[in-house]
Amino acid sequence: FRLVLLVRVAFCLKTPITWLIDGNNLKCSRGVPTCREALIRDLKLIASPKNIEIEDRLSNVVLVFDGGRHENFRSVICPDKWFECIIADGTRQQKDRADDLIVDRVLPKIQEEFYDGEIHVVTADKELRKRARATRCMKRGSSVDPQKFWKQYMPSLKCK
Repeated sequence: FRLVLLVRVAFCLKTPITWLIDGNNLKCSRGVPTCREALIRDLKLIASPKNIEIEDRLSNVVLVFDGGRHENFRSVICPDKWFECIIADGTRQQKDRADDLIVDRVLPKIQEEFYDGEIHVVTADKELRKRARATRCMKRGSSVDPQKFWKQYMPSLKCK
């Protein structure tokens, strides 16, 4: 265990960070763009490029929205960045469809892909925070309030 820790410190390898964002919740926060496209554009700025060097910090962004009444499930992956936008199926008009998608499918998938990484869930929804923690996928991550994320984290993440 100590040897692994020393090797990690010696090579300055940093763990990947995933920002799993409840898009509808973030859009409702004060000072955040309410237009889905503007929010996507701004969040792409904090996602790391795909050709990142190992020594750099990998910032993965997964943005999940509730789909509108006429929107089917879709996932859009940005080819040159670690950015994915997911729209939950809205055709059946179920309550908390994005929350269910985050807990049941997205969190386990992120943990599988970035096992050593930190997963931070950005939401003000207390029930979603509780359900996300219960999955045990957020070992070293946390829940972040959307307004705090937008005002404090975003400016420093854009400056990478």
